[in-house]
Amino acid sequence: MMKIISPPTLYKIFIVAMFFSVLLPIRKQIIFPYNLLGIIPFAFGSYMAVNAKKHFKQTATPMHPFTNPTQLHQDRFFKYTRNPMYLGIAIGLLGIAILTGHIFNLAFGILYIILCDIFYVRHEEKKLQKKFGIKFKEYKLKTRRWL
Repeated sequence: MMKIISPPTLYKIFIVAMFFSVLLPIRKQIIFPYNLLGIIPFAFGSYMAVNAKKHFKQTATPMHPFTNPTQLHQDRFFKYTRNPMYLGIAIGLLGIAILTGHIFNLAFGILYIILCDIFYVRHEEKKLQKKFGIKFKEYKLKTRRWL
């Protein structure tokens, strides 16, 4: 099902939905200037995701969730989470949600993690387990899937 929607496409769909929510005749729950605090998680999440993506490019590791893994990364943000790209995007979505001022937009960040976990991460981790065996098992024991 989710093979047709890539994680970046899902991210973009959620951003568009959040910006359309701004046009709804609903009073904002997070008012100015407090909504500007959303810049912090947006910037951090973006940095985390871009940093992990650059690391994959530098090491010639395929990024598409349905390709076969070539390397097991355990450095940079991968020391703290097994999914820094997905987590970074989710944190960025939470930041955008705060910027919009609508509390219900926070659901998009949570929904992103849930969908990625079900449709991408579990599939990727099966492939990593098959390819790297005990090395991946040890990595899973010391590094959480999300936080």
